[in-house]
Amino acid sequence: MIEPRTIDAIIFDKDGTLFEETDALIREYQSAAIMGILDMVPGLSFEEAMATQRKSYQRFGWSFELLRQRYNLDFAAVHAAMHRHMSTHNVKPNPCLPAMLGFARATGLTLGVATHCGEPFATSNLDHLGITGDIIDRKYVTTLTDPKDDKAKSCNMVRHTAFRMGSDPSRTLFVENTARNLPPAKQAGFQTALITWGRDFSASEGFEAA
Repeated sequence: MIEPRTIDAIIFDKDGTLFEETDALIREYQSAAIMGILDMVPGLSFEEAMATQRKSYQRFGWSFELLRQRYNLDFAAVHAAMHRHMSTHNVKPNPCLPAMLGFARATGLTLGVATHCGEPFATSNLDHLGITGDIIDRKYVTTLTDPKDDKAKSCNMVRHTAFRMGSDPSRTLFVENTARNLPPAKQAGFQTALITWGRDFSASEGFEAA
């Protein structure tokens, strides 16, 4: 007997979820920009930035948290610097991704994206990944560039995306690569899933909510 489907919609985080971002971001560190962080922190060496970035990803599943904490950097400024310098062409598209998401759409699922990446970067990133508007309607892409409370604002973005999609949170799956953003979404009634890309996040804040 086939069980009835328990979800009608899926909302994805973008960076690190729809694509594995580590290699792309390491390549960005090897570029002149280094997300603007080297310019923002006088005296910060390339080697220290690289080492801190790798430790941060292992600990948080998010690349710049340790750098942000260590040098008291503003979240919005870091994100603005990252996306100002980041080239989507350093992210190698996975040809299977549009096909898999297209299949999900064909089964009747509504797909959306909630990302801290602002416009026009969010749309151009999706275009570069081959995720067309008929797969993820651009009106279901919620962006935010000034999250003063990362976890709360992430949850608010997810709720706003679900509202746009007309989807019930209890029948909506939120897929994220940062464990600490999952508990607020789960408390708001969403089903949640953590994508790990093979890394062990079992000790990360929020892992138990996945």
